[in-house]
Amino acid sequence: MIPRTYTLDWLDFIITVALSTSHQQQPMLTRNQSEAIKDKIDEQKHQYFSYLNAVGLQLSGRQKLDQFVRQQHIRLLALLDLACENALAIPSESVLMVAVSDYLKSSIYELLTFLETRFNGMIPPQEIVPAAYLAETKKEIALQASHLQSLFLNQDGNQDLIGILLSTLTHFESTLPGITFAEIFYKKEMVKNLRQIGLLEEKSQIHNALIDISVYLNFNSRAFIRYYTESIARRIDDVGPIPQKIEQLLLSRKQFSQMHRRIGARFSQDEPDLAKTVDHWFSQEILYLETKQQWQMKPLPSEEQPPEPQPFKVMCFLSVDQIALILRALDSLRIIKATSMNAVFHAIAPFLSTVRRQHISWESMRSKAYTFEERDKVIAIQTLESVIKWLKEY
Repeated sequence: MIPRTYTLDWLDFIITVALSTSHQQQPMLTRNQSEAIKDKIDEQKHQYFSYLNAVGLQLSGRQKLDQFVRQQHIRLLALLDLACENALAIPSESVLMVAVSDYLKSSIYELLTFLETRFNGMIPPQEIVPAAYLAETKKEIALQASHLQSLFLNQDGNQDLIGILLSTLTHFESTLPGITFAEIFYKKEMVKNLRQIGLLEEKSQIHNALIDISVYLNFNSRAFIRYYTESIARRIDDVGPIPQKIEQLLLSRKQFSQMHRRIGARFSQDEPDLAKTVDHWFSQEILYLETKQQWQMKPLPSEEQPPEPQPFKVMCFLSVDQIALILRALDSLRIIKATSMNAVFHAIAPFLSTVRRQHISWESMRSKAYTFEERDKVIAIQTLESVIKWLKEY
């Protein structure tokens, strides 16, 4: 019989009394006591599951349900914080108390996960995740990632892609003001989908399924975008003449545009949408091949021309990636103007050299402008800031 109202006082009691070192001079538990506490936790946990399901059916009105879910969520987060704080005071030699404390934290986290799943969309996604909840989430996702690694162990053709997905999902970058529930919920959903894909009986479908779910959930990780575009580029390189390459690119672009996408899904809030970035890459690749085809179609001169003198080169102490990024910014802001971005690279690259490269390929510079590393972006910004400082002091 599920009570009409249900409190979490039993959790509070276990944390503050049963597992509190302040209530006993020698914090020891017998094995029978520890097992009894675990059994009680399981019993109350399943009653709470039933209670949440019942409330979801009984409460009328979205506002009342939202208020209820928020109250329960805040209460569970506070209890998890308290349990983690209390666990720090338990001596490591009290093995049974440490085990029960870990079991308790895991159970509270399980209650939070159930609440978030049962009432999906009712937790404000932009709220900052508390430290205790984040710590438990990291452990849970790391454990799931380890299982997934084993699940995909024999998928030789998918190891690079799986490596990108799992390493990105298990990485939690420290940002201000902090990690939000939106990022946590996204990673949990992606892990859940990867687990389902790993169980597919037809192993040949796994790679496409991984790509499909990444596009569907707008997995706009730079590493994934680079993997996806480079895999298409390698396939296009194996095709014969330029017209066939363009045809295959157009077909790949069509297939990509027809993939399903979930509205509002986004892995990184700081990066542009996956669809926008990849579509722009398709545009640039097609434009490059079309331009290259036009150059190849030009008639050869009737008489042999003497070799053109090598252009004078200016040494630049930036890398090709950093130069390309700055030129792209200048073109985007219309500070320089040409028929296309490719034309900018084609015109400038022959007259530049770097410490490592005497001759810079404009095609290489073009590709670097769209797949740069964060370090190159930082150096480009620092260089431009130095220019600004010099101008101010001049």
